[in-house]
Amino acid sequence: MRTTVKQKLSCFPYLKHNKRRVLAVVISLSVFITMLYVMGYFLGACMEPIAVMMIDPYKKYQIVQPEVESSEYETLEEGIADYTNMMNDKAQEIENAINVDEVIPIRSRFAMCYSVLGMTSIPVFYFNNSEQMDSFSSYMGAELVEGKWPANPGEVVVSMNLYANRGEDVLDRVGGDYEIVGFVESDNYLIYGLPLENENNFSIMILNDEYQRDIKEELENKGIISIVSDFESATSSYNSDMGDSMTTIKTTLTGVAGGLLSLCMLVVLSMHIRDRHDEWCLMSSIGFSTSDVFVMAIKEMLICFLSAVAIGAIISTITVVILNAVMVEPLGLTVNSIRFQDMGIISVAILGIYGLCQIPLILAMRRIQTVDEIE
Repeated sequence: MRTTVKQKLSCFPYLKHNKRRVLAVVISLSVFITMLYVMGYFLGACMEPIAVMMIDPYKKYQIVQPEVESSEYETLEEGIADYTNMMNDKAQEIENAINVDEVIPIRSRFAMCYSVLGMTSIPVFYFNNSEQMDSFSSYMGAELVEGKWPANPGEVVVSMNLYANRGEDVLDRVGGDYEIVGFVESDNYLIYGLPLENENNFSIMILNDEYQRDIKEELENKGIISIVSDFESATSSYNSDMGDSMTTIKTTLTGVAGGLLSLCMLVVLSMHIRDRHDEWCLMSSIGFSTSDVFVMAIKEMLICFLSAVAIGAIISTITVVILNAVMVEPLGLTVNSIRFQDMGIISVAILGIYGLCQIPLILAMRRIQTVDEIE
């Protein structure tokens, strides 16, 4: 006959006396958490720096290429002089037409900058004089930390993060005999200075931090037809070039990897539950109810999951710190180490696994038999 046992089952004796088995479950879950978080960090390291390079500067300025009458010139010098005058006039016309902080005629080229995986181009700006260059520096929050400001044609300054990324090779695509004479500290990746005489890629820079304004429409309303590069066009270009595809790749990888890892974890936990079956039958034989055994098993699993989350968080933090020091910072890049979106994905995965584990656990409870029932 079955006797009634009033005392409650504790989950701690099993955890204490089966450390290897419990540790195997906890380590498996911890590795699962770490892999998902580190994968999210790595994919972020591929995408986020390029987004910063391509989009963020346009929060401070817009680049305008106005329509101007083209002519044939006998010499390059004659053409450059004429275009310089036309761009100065257009810059003044734009400044009179719309309300912005400053309008500066510039010349430009492009330099290359690396991400962890891939590369993109960033603009190189040349100003007509030091006053215009100082305005740009002040607007972008660029402070000189080493060397001097450009004073002669062909001299440029480079931001520390860009120089860490490319070193002297940053001048490879610039062309001409340019020389780095100083370094600035800035959140943006910058290279700018005074042009050599043969620079002829003209445009106009509008210093304006109201980046959601439609400058193109405002200019057209004033009769100034232009091609405008702004925050919206830069975002669109980033998404079409790589943002959308990388987001799809990240979603796919996260989904597939998360699904496979979740399946593996379910198998491991199902084996763990199956190995406990005889023990649970014995508990039922000595008077504990199925609900008592079920509650004990739930508590054991909860402790394992919470321990895994804590250990996984510690391992993930250490791994990300190492990757940041070895892979990201040497390139002058910045990547968010605290990734709330990835934390959300992991939380959903862990809760899903914990919930699905109730299925084999409930089935195991239904198969519990006492010694009397077996006989």
